Amino acid sequence: MPPEGIEKRQHTRIETLNLLSYTCLDAEGNEVDQGMGRTLNISAGGLLLETLMPIDSDFILLMAVGLQENFIEIKGRVAFCREGRDGKWETGVAFLDRSEQARRVLVEFVRAALRMRPGGDNRSAPPPKAQGS
Repeated sequence: MPPEGIEKRQHTRIETLNLLSYTCLDAEGNEVDQGMGRTLNISAGGLLLETLMPIDSDFILLMAVGLQENFIEIKGRVAFCREGRDGKWETGVAFLDRSEQARRVLVEFVRAALRMRPGGDNRSAPPPKAQGS
């Protein structure tokens, strides 16, 4: 385990509120529950989901998430579930078996959000014009 304060994540995570629906599957792939929630943050590798009820860490989630004008369906493994604020629950989800299209949408969503931050990563923005041109 890395020392406290050392980031373990491979992907940049951004704070974002996006509605999503989910279906919980048990180890045999049987549907055991459904619900709605919202993302608190998201990256190319996973998300933090806020719900009204706790989600068992043994479950696999099938999620449908709206990201700007895109809609993706993605599968994830519950990494943890903890009590959050105001009686709500926070569930960490690591993505599994994502399609190439879902991966592209996630990466572009995160990049666009980073570019919009003050002092954000503007690498995909056009270079500034030289003076006198």
